[in-house]
Amino acid sequence: MHLTPRRAAWTAGITGCCTAAGLLAGPPPARAALAAEIPYTCATDVAVHRVTVRVAGGRTPARASAGEAIRPGRVSLDLAVPEALEREMLRDVPAAEAPATPATPAASGMRQDGTARLTGVANLSVVVSQGGQGAEETNWPVFHVRESGDGTGPLRLAGEGPVPGVVPPAPGGVTWTAARLAFALTTETGGTTTSSPAMVCTPERKVILGSVPVSPARSGSAGDTTPSGQSAAGSAERLPECIRVPDYRTDPAWDFNEDPRLLDVFDIPSLPDPKGAENWVENPADPSRRRGSPYCIRAAGFANVKKVGAATPVAALTLLRRAVYGMAPNRNTGNTANYFQQRGYFNTETMPSTASVLSFGFMPTTATATVRQVAPPGPGSTGLTTGNLRTDLALNAGRPGAKRDGVEIGDETWTKAFVQMGVGETSVNGVRLDLGAECGTSPTILSLNTFTGDYRTGRLNITDGSALTGHIEIPKFTNCGVGEDLSPLLTASISGPGNYVQIESGPWCNTNVSTEKCDETTEPMTWTVTPGGPVTITQAPLVLTGPAGSELRCESLVMKGKLREGHWNSRFVIGKFGDVRFNGCTQRTGTRTSPVELAAVGTPWAFSVNAANPDGTASVQISRVFFTADLPAGQGQGLCRVRFGARDANLPDEKPAEIQGDYDNASHGFPVQAGAQLKINGAGCATPPPGFEVGSLHALGGGAYVFDPAQKITQP
Repeated sequence: MHLTPRRAAWTAGITGCCTAAGLLAGPPPARAALAAEIPYTCATDVAVHRVTVRVAGGRTPARASAGEAIRPGRVSLDLAVPEALEREMLRDVPAAEAPATPATPAASGMRQDGTARLTGVANLSVVVSQGGQGAEETNWPVFHVRESGDGTGPLRLAGEGPVPGVVPPAPGGVTWTAARLAFALTTETGGTTTSSPAMVCTPERKVILGSVPVSPARSGSAGDTTPSGQSAAGSAERLPECIRVPDYRTDPAWDFNEDPRLLDVFDIPSLPDPKGAENWVENPADPSRRRGSPYCIRAAGFANVKKVGAATPVAALTLLRRAVYGMAPNRNTGNTANYFQQRGYFNTETMPSTASVLSFGFMPTTATATVRQVAPPGPGSTGLTTGNLRTDLALNAGRPGAKRDGVEIGDETWTKAFVQMGVGETSVNGVRLDLGAECGTSPTILSLNTFTGDYRTGRLNITDGSALTGHIEIPKFTNCGVGEDLSPLLTASISGPGNYVQIESGPWCNTNVSTEKCDETTEPMTWTVTPGGPVTITQAPLVLTGPAGSELRCESLVMKGKLREGHWNSRFVIGKFGDVRFNGCTQRTGTRTSPVELAAVGTPWAFSVNAANPDGTASVQISRVFFTADLPAGQGQGLCRVRFGARDANLPDEKPAEIQGDYDNASHGFPVQAGAQLKINGAGCATPPPGFEVGSLHALGGGAYVFDPAQKITQP
């Protein structure tokens, strides 16, 4: 059963909810296209001309395996030849004759001026390489082209034909790059066809037509057993596998994306103080020494579609090369900023997912969708699909970071790439809605950001995983529907700005070690907190034991704040506690005990989840821990305020401490970790009490940290 056009139009409106829910989490496209716009330089003995060639079609799998054929199928070619070049090519060719009996141009294949349309042949050479090695230039079969358009403006020639497949012998991406173009024009005079001399042109720049990641051969594979005309790699859905990103500048499919709309990720926000190009240097400065590290990352999260109020899980695999080079402070100009900017690039592939909802609460609707990383749109595109990656880090993690416009900055990462969304198989109440094979949006920018801490909060190592967030604008839809254009209905129900995206990356696996190990890597780590919301953490008592028989003891330490609630919570700063109080505190030196006041500094303190333990507990920490104690000073100095923070024997600066432990859902708390110590980082007097001197270490002890109301912290 199929929907009629009228009923399809009505149904498409309610399909939007489900389509939106699937848009950012759909299955990877079974096939991608060999497509690009290539500017060519064509030189004659009179002038130099530009010919623009558009390549389209050529469906390739999103991913392939070694030993399995990749067959692009049929490719279309469209040439735009300037009028001046057309005249030069035909100057020694007899002009086409008009027919004795005029005919309608549309019916006869004639131009508006009554002359015959031109035909011709075109030959496109393509360089096929794998993993940056074994590049081989090959000629695609000759395309027979015919003039299209109304005969005004540049000469348009279009044709299509099959192109040969390739069988990658080993893992590593296969890339098609445009090379030489040769074409000739033909006219017909008196029943005789005459061809112009061939024009040979060279591409103005390197343009990638397409690329396919190639994984190791699947176990049990005995070569290519796929029927003719079908790609084995695209014939079945399977989870993406990790592959090693080729070394810098060894594979044309892997490099920085030079599109200005993606390059600006390295400039916004700007480098920190001191401003001025002379204060910052590229490191390494010599491009031949740039390397970076290849990683494979699994990620999961969710995306909201603002118009319909829908949220859906997202799953993906990212391949990247980190820290190919960076920007470092120029010590020769006296720049002492605690900062380094790493620069890299990446490609992301989404994993399978299907969305099913009740549209308007009663109509069962199912839709599949695709999201793929694509090359930037526009005439200047090189066909490179990579996105750009920037990470800002402190050179010394224990010290305050650099300042930008006078404000201290922490560790952050930004990613920026173009993505394209498509809608595939859709059904409403069990009835198939045919949206066609090309239903989708134009490319749009997806920019994500993650904060991984500073010296106060503690710093996450980004390779341990982090949460990236951002917003995406869903462009309008085109080419949706068969027999009737349903694109406006999908656009009205889905498209628009302000769609929030949150992705939690799992641990980064360095593929220099083993891609097989990376395929077994830990999945992304997100957390469910129940009930979350307002919570009080109490430790009773709090005990700090120092040298020379010194001790600080409080009846209780009480922290009041809020935990994030629900599913898909990032592990970093899952809660904040702004009300921190020490109750009933005393100080003992030798046999003397005195009441004292303790006060938290630099609140809110932060609560984070580090990892899941094999015994079912969760490794957690309270960070940003700074507090003062007003103690009786020696030699009649009155009170002496000492400052407690982190232990770091090599760091002269004051640093907040972290309290770590293993949270147990059964006891809704965690005990003090054995061996935990705090350090007195400073004092407001010359002679602190014995045992409380600056630099002295104090063992942290006392009762467990108990949560009220009881919290259940689980994965995912």
